[in-house]
Parts: sequence; C-alpha cells; structure tokens
Amino acid sequence: NLACGLLFRLVLPFSLISAISFRYNGLSLAYLIFLLLIPLFPKPTAVTMKGGTQQLLRAINYTSFTFLVIQVAFQIAFYYLPPNGYGWEDGLGHFGILRLSKVDAGNIVRLLVPDMGMFFTGFMVIR
Repeated sequence: NLACGLLFRLVLPFSLISAISFRYNGLSLAYLIFLLLIPLFPKPTAVTMKGGTQQLLRAINYTSFTFLVIQVAFQIAFYYLPPNGYGWEDGLGHFGILRLSKVDAGNIVRLLVPDMGMFFTGFMVIR
C-alpha cells in the first residue's frame, strides 16, 4: 500500500515533470494536464482502482501510446513524401512531430524517450 502511494505520488509526477522538461513542445501539454490532475485523485487502492484513479492512469498510458503511434505514422508518411519544406511540416514541428531523418540522434532521443518512459511508468503504476 505504501509502495502504491509512493509510485503514484512521487514516481509518476517526477516522470511527468521529466517528460515535460525533456521534450518541450505541444505534445507535452497533455502531460502537464495530467500532472495538474494527479493531486485531485486518491492514491491507488483496491477500491479507487475501480474508479477515477484507474481511468487517470489508463488515460496516461493511452495518451503516451497514442503519441508513439502518431510519431511512427508520421515517420512512415515522411519517408514517402519528399522533404520540400511544406508549411504543415513546420506546424507539426511545434507539436513535436519532426522528420527524424533531418535531426540528429540527440533530438530523436529527446522526442521519443518521454513517450516511451511515460508509457512504461504508467504501466508500472497500474500494476
């Protein structure tokens, strides 16, 4: 019971904070909203995991997984579209969707690791 509380009240918020600060773009706004919602939910117990706390944790997992799928889908689309400097690519760049073939390895890690980390952290807290 103490471990669940520590995971929910310490590990999850610190993971969200690191995801927000590591990848500073529009997709991090969702993680900021989750960070602000955590104090409003009770810590996970057998009773609260049947209600809102479980829904919050699942929303974090689904959101991070969706962000990963979006990245993969756009990378597939970018592979088949020539890099002509379309205006919509600049707009997507503000949300964190960049053509990974145009950025260095450090930026690739910066863009993908927060979503993978949040997915695994959320999964760990649910379990």
